[in-house]
Amino acid sequence: MTPAIDEEKAAMGQTKPVEAWLRGSLVTTAWLAGHIALPGLCVLDATIVKEPLGDLRYLRRPAAREFETDGHIPGARFADLAGEFSDARAALPFTCPGEEQLAAVARTHGIGHETFVVVYDSLDGIWAARLWWVLRAFGHERVAVLDGGLRKWLSEERPVERGPSALSNSAGSAWRPVRNSRSFVDREYVLGMLKGRREGLLCNALRRPVFSGAEQAYARPGRIPGSLPAPYDELIDRTTNALLPVEVLRERLAHLLVQGERVVTYCGGGVTAAGIALALTVCGADDIAIYDDSLNEWAADPALPLIVD
Repeated sequence: MTPAIDEEKAAMGQTKPVEAWLRGSLVTTAWLAGHIALPGLCVLDATIVKEPLGDLRYLRRPAAREFETDGHIPGARFADLAGEFSDARAALPFTCPGEEQLAAVARTHGIGHETFVVVYDSLDGIWAARLWWVLRAFGHERVAVLDGGLRKWLSEERPVERGPSALSNSAGSAWRPVRNSRSFVDREYVLGMLKGRREGLLCNALRRPVFSGAEQAYARPGRIPGSLPAPYDELIDRTTNALLPVEVLRERLAHLLVQGERVVTYCGGGVTAAGIALALTVCGADDIAIYDDSLNEWAADPALPLIVD
């Protein structure tokens, strides 16, 4: 066992380890390695991969195949973020699911009211953040993202398993998801913000060339008027794949951490926006919403305004 794990365990004490830890929305790889067999722990891999189709087209699909063949954190289950944890009936991908769907999926994965969920992905953390946000939005507060994800886990030469998902543990008392109406907003809410009828700072989580309109990633280039930039790719330590230290995050997100202001974050489809929601939460913000359909919806409607520099 590494010294880092020993130090964390000593700080936590020997009773109620999850409650003793539960201070934020991130767990370290050292913490997870030291508590991988903790009763009531559910580890989920939410990775989505980008598969080229030719002619600059691509498909985003759940990385279930890679989970089994390339390896995953021991005891983890694969979470199909595009299917299980999104509304398949919706016109746009990665739309948040309904309460009944989420309750059924939670039972499948053994997520009960008391279950502590740790989510990770094998990329830069946005997919894990999206699943973290969905669970929190429906009232499951006992959920955290593995800081640095599988990349950091592998870089530290920690063990992996291959093969299908682990069997789900007993969920204990059932979790009944109830959607928080303030966690997601729609196009009408954002239009209300533009007209001064709705509260909040509007934040674009995409890379700066997409924000400015120099690079077109959706039906039309540009950003929603009044948007503030907060590129998620500038909040990641490229050496460790973890979020930057909280003091650096607070500096880079200072324009959004305005006392009393709500933050509404968006991207292409509500996924990278969840990464910003995670970073803001780590910084202490607590009034955050995601425009779920984001530019997938907004840019497709020529009647809705976009700004290009």
